[in-house]
Amino acid sequence: MAWASKKQYAIMMSSEEGEKLASQMKDLSQDEFNKRFSELLGKQSGESEKTTKKGSKEPPKKSLKEEWLEKLNVEYEYYKKNGDYDEAYTILSLIANIESDITDFENEEVDFDEWVEQSIRDGNAYAKDETILNGIKVEAIKDKTESVNLESMDMLKSSEIDLSMAGSDFDGDLMIRRSPYGKSYYIVREYDDNIDWGTKPVDSLRISDHWTFESRNAMHTLLTDPKNILGKKGKYIDNVVIEGKKQMLVAQFNGDEYELVGVLDDDIHEFYNEITWDDEDNTFESHKLKIRS
Repeated sequence: MAWASKKQYAIMMSSEEGEKLASQMKDLSQDEFNKRFSELLGKQSGESEKTTKKGSKEPPKKSLKEEWLEKLNVEYEYYKKNGDYDEAYTILSLIANIESDITDFENEEVDFDEWVEQSIRDGNAYAKDETILNGIKVEAIKDKTESVNLESMDMLKSSEIDLSMAGSDFDGDLMIRRSPYGKSYYIVREYDDNIDWGTKPVDSLRISDHWTFESRNAMHTLLTDPKNILGKKGKYIDNVVIEGKKQMLVAQFNGDEYELVGVLDDDIHEFYNEITWDDEDNTFESHKLKIRS
């Protein structure tokens, strides 16, 4: 670097030492100046490794443990999102034990992808903690759960279900049961009146204002929208609010989840009280359920 260029560069370094060096230039020999200039450059270079020109700190180099933890968290979110809960559990176990495993990895050439794949293959051989496994499922479902807000009921079309003509799924006498836990009603076949906290008959209808809720370390009454009635296909729904009021929804149980049929258009008390009852066996013969879908 030319003598004049060094002077100019020293002034441009925006530091007291640089300005001082530039002002002393005329009193220094070229060799002395070069020596001090080199020292100044080395000092400035060391500081620049810690901070950028804007003053923000540069991220330090990640350790192997940090790199692998970052990758494992990506793997965990992937499996959890896709409903692969056993695989997600295995990844969570790897994260929990990374402290002891990483020492071996630093001394050996271990391929991350092969390690994860092998761990997943071996994972099913170990007994799982159901509490942790259920916790993963709860996380995954909550991530996919949304509420629906509509300005008006008129955004949905009026329709009705004639329960006595609902098809083969509803052959036979039907019964309606009210949940002892909350504002929920179940329409079931008389001969399949098997309703408990975790048990509902397949094809039964549920009418309620609350869905996809957590209790006892598990998610209950998962509500899906396969017909995209509310524009939430692929998501879970916990409630629907129209004009500021939480709505009663009608959904049918498929054995695993509830599938949305529509928004109840009747007042729930009128629906419950206006059923045509058969006095002999206390079942209802027919009733048209008015909904919006």
